[in-house]
Amino acid sequence: MSTLIVDSFIGGGAYGQVHCAQWEGRKVAVKKFLMAQDEVRQAAIQHEINILQCLADRHIIQFYGTTYHEGQLVLIMDYAEGGSLHRAIEARLIADWPMKTRIAQEVVRGLAYIHQKDILHRDLKSMNVLLTRHMEVKLCDFGLATVKVRSASKSTSSAKGTTRWMAPELFTARPKYSTKSDMFALGVVMWELAADCTVPFREQIDNYTVIGLVKNGEREELPGETPLDYRRWVKRCWDQDPAKRPEASEMVTKYDKLDYGVGLSDRECGSDLSLTMTGMTIASSGGEGAKRPNSDTGQSYEEISVLLTKANAGDTTAQVALAVYYEKGIGVEKSKMEAFKWYLRAAASGSTKAQFKTGSCFKYGCGTVRNHAVAAYWLQQAAEGGCPLAQSELGWMYQNGLGVELDHNQALLWYHKSAEQGDLCAQNSLGLMYQKRSGS
Repeated sequence: MSTLIVDSFIGGGAYGQVHCAQWEGRKVAVKKFLMAQDEVRQAAIQHEINILQCLADRHIIQFYGTTYHEGQLVLIMDYAEGGSLHRAIEARLIADWPMKTRIAQEVVRGLAYIHQKDILHRDLKSMNVLLTRHMEVKLCDFGLATVKVRSASKSTSSAKGTTRWMAPELFTARPKYSTKSDMFALGVVMWELAADCTVPFREQIDNYTVIGLVKNGEREELPGETPLDYRRWVKRCWDQDPAKRPEASEMVTKYDKLDYGVGLSDRECGSDLSLTMTGMTIASSGGEGAKRPNSDTGQSYEEISVLLTKANAGDTTAQVALAVYYEKGIGVEKSKMEAFKWYLRAAASGSTKAQFKTGSCFKYGCGTVRNHAVAAYWLQQAAEGGCPLAQSELGWMYQNGLGVELDHNQALLWYHKSAEQGDLCAQNSLGLMYQKRSGS
């Protein structure tokens, strides 16, 4: 095999490291393995090679072969100049819906291809989706992939994959993998694209809590501006019942025929400054004369009325609770503008959680106009109050010079504070900054 010149480090995988390299006059990526001393690891490496040799599609990373470099086994593959989808989302490089839906479509096509080859990926997530210079999708990292058993879903004694992308049926004593568990992970990747967020259930630090939520049918919320057809596909992909999830081949056939225009905003849906429940409206003055709801909305008339009275009287806990109700549509008509109004009132009174939410509203233009400088102000208030999510967001703003002056030292400072409290996103960003030798 031709001379291989290994260059810079890209990242780590399940069994080795990935580097840039020069091979036969082209830039490639090489996955380096330490010489395995045990049969289990040797078998795992050979398994990945066997899978890669079966695949040849424009949306799958191209595998060229293996060789040895300085005594280490290496796999030679295409180099994806655009890096991972994970990093692109983190850097806010995928800003508009046409690009988001096109990238999602290409992930679907890659998944449909491997499923047609009777191969399950089993670890689909944004980190395992690469992008070329032209932002074309290439699925990668088939270290956990397996050949599908035609007669039944594969059953193993323990689940493999990444917890926050795994389907509920995998959190059992004998998890059953199928194309439908890959489709669940696809739904989470589509959520990552829609939400501009790479950590599902980010507010939950403990993975065991996430497992409980997913098993109970809890899912992340999609942003209000998510196109309706895109939203429907995501909902189908992460249905609790595997039988109700689509196959990738069905999505390939139907996906690009649908309307992916921007979904209805709160303003278009109507967002009057009152609490609207099924069969009643509680006015901002306290809801006198309102009728009781005709059906169960999850919160009683009395609870909402008391909450509103306390919020209007300046109770910050009630203001935050009311904002959450509006944000989630709990017992009231969902409204970003009303949620923002109550978060802002509570933020001005010193609520750290409300300050973080207010900063996020200004950063993303949720319920108010987008203003990065004002966003940075409120995130700074929340970060100084000890909120790890605000600290992570503030670190990102300093790292990218958004709303504040570019300052990698400040970015590292706030990422450190957030990471010390267990924020996964901050830990990842901190690692990437040190890897690139940003800051001091």
